[in-house]
Amino acid sequence: MKINKDNLIVLAVTMATAVLFYNVLLKPQIKQLKAVQTQYVSQNNLVKVRKIKKEKINESHNTAKDWEEKVKDIGNKFLKKKEMTSFFKQLNYLAGESRVKINSIDPLEKKGLKKDDIEEICIVINAEGRYQSIISFANQLFNGEKLLKISDVNITTLDDENKTMLEASMIVTLFIAEN
Repeated sequence: MKINKDNLIVLAVTMATAVLFYNVLLKPQIKQLKAVQTQYVSQNNLVKVRKIKKEKINESHNTAKDWEEKVKDIGNKFLKKKEMTSFFKQLNYLAGESRVKINSIDPLEKKGLKKDDIEEICIVINAEGRYQSIISFANQLFNGEKLLKISDVNITTLDDENKTMLEASMIVTLFIAEN
């Protein structure tokens, strides 16, 4: 195949036109499309960041609500001074349910501590019953509605012929809120 001069001129003009067309019309539009693509990617990333921040804010808000509920629940766990009578009636009821006989409830000699509107008052409970009954009573007392601490538990046998009856002594610390 022979290439003549006229074909070369046509080919050169066509190539020059194509280069001119590319540089004048296509190249600026390609640059514009790349800029739009970059802007789209940036906007898309910004939307993702905003979504993540919103999720974290919502999570923090929910965590704050959870803590607010926990604080309310803890506040209800403290015994109020006006509830003392009903607490001791409840103590008697628990003893009856556990088949434990409370012999005495005495305040402990040491003075109650007071921290941040919460007063600690220690009482000594002397009771008698079978081992399982005493354990059941202590568990029900500890797992009850009000916050308290049981310490210094002493269990001894009574002088009955079967040695099945026990006498228990325990110190119970009550946490009493001002209001």
